[in-house]
Amino acid sequence: MRFLIPINEAEAVTGETGNGSVTFHAVETDSDVARTNKRKLREYFKTMGVKASEMKSVFKAMGFVGDRLGR
Repeated sequence: MRFLIPINEAEAVTGETGNGSVTFHAVETDSDVARTNKRKLREYFKTMGVKASEMKSVFKAMGFVGDRLGR
């Protein structure tokens, strides 16, 4: 599975709307198994500086829960 993680928010240019861009990181897990996907996402977030105590709230905020992680 491929998980897209937004890194920044679109910034509007003065006087214009909708012209900003969002940067995404793509995490490819090469698996459809929820346990494997969760482990690989945890590794990614750990390298990005997310503390272990905050991992559960990050997963919920990103929507990586239940069926969204795989079978």
